[in-house]
Amino acid sequence: MFNNVFLVGAQKSGTSFLCSLLEQHPSLFLPSNLEPNYWALKDTGQKFSGPGDFQTINRSSIIVERDYVHLFHKARSHQLCFDCSTLYLYDEQAPRQIRMQFPQAKIIAVLRNPADRAYSAFCHLRRDGREMEKDFTRALAKEGSRIDRGYEFLWHYKNVGYYGDQLSRYYHEFPEANIKVLLFEELVRNPELVLEDIFRFLNVHPVKKLNIEGKINSSGIPKSKVINQIIRSNSSIKYLVKSVVPRIWLRKITGSINKRNLIPKVPLESKIRNKLFECYHKDIQLLSKNCGIDFSRWIEY
Repeated sequence: MFNNVFLVGAQKSGTSFLCSLLEQHPSLFLPSNLEPNYWALKDTGQKFSGPGDFQTINRSSIIVERDYVHLFHKARSHQLCFDCSTLYLYDEQAPRQIRMQFPQAKIIAVLRNPADRAYSAFCHLRRDGREMEKDFTRALAKEGSRIDRGYEFLWHYKNVGYYGDQLSRYYHEFPEANIKVLLFEELVRNPELVLEDIFRFLNVHPVKKLNIEGKINSSGIPKSKVINQIIRSNSSIKYLVKSVVPRIWLRKITGSINKRNLIPKVPLESKIRNKLFECYHKDIQLLSKNCGIDFSRWIEY
């Protein structure tokens, strides 16, 4: 098969923005369906049951091999092929499944302060009208029961943030030299330097004239639910548009609309942030040990 690179997450950590930059490189191929989730779901046939899960992850996920192969049929022989499914970092079986098929694969993970990431996921679902609970603390309290009822991983606000445990599975399956860990904060602050780092990791030549005007996906409360629904819907027309319009231009258009239509989200309360970090503290220590990166800045933030 064909995959060379897996951008495994983390969810709500700027991966869509990063993909819009990477796809401009002539030596990289990113399919129209960025998150097929194949190596997490192919043997399960799992269908998620949370509000809106059918219209989103259930519709976009691919569990049939020939459909997955078809995603990359336009890739040229010199191109590295990307699978950018952020479920792969969280899913327990994906690292082994990927290694069995692609033992020389390169793994890229973008990590975000886990408390901010959890709150961003909550705001994302609030924005899309799927999360009816207005209070983040109460939504966190419901997480366990939602997982038991088969809600997709976007609803796993706290659990998705245990990066240390999750990345340990990749370090067990792949050589350390094949794994690149990046910081969301650096991607926001200086995307050019992050791209240079990725290009060196992939051993492809740098590209100087990339369009980096796109922005990280924003969350907030929509002023117009109708406009928001049109932007967020997964209709056949939207898939057709995505197949012919470069992602960087789609991001510009939707970003401009969001800027006018979204009321900025309320900042995460410090007491909730501190409570979450009580849960993450040991995992962050494990993460630092595995990656050789000091993540204490998250706790001090």
